[in-house]
Amino acid sequence: MELITPGQGLWIWQAGGALLLFGYAAFWLYAMVDLIKSDFRAPHEKMMWLLILLFTTPFGVFLYLALSRRHKEKRKFNPNFSSRLQR
Repeated sequence: MELITPGQGLWIWQAGGALLLFGYAAFWLYAMVDLIKSDFRAPHEKMMWLLILLFTTPFGVFLYLALSRRHKEKRKFNPNFSSRLQR
């Protein structure tokens, strides 16, 4: 019976695990920033999504990214160009 030694490709598994962890951390960070910047229709929804993101890892991130778009107010593009012209 042969044992696995460090020189037998173990670094590939470690690199793959690190890549998965980094990818998940990036998704989680994106979800948290999006949660903070977003306005929801009901006032309690932001707190609800925050608790879901914090306590249901890793499924909470994917639930938020898939389902929260339905509950947010749509952002409107309404620039105020007239204030620059008055200077």
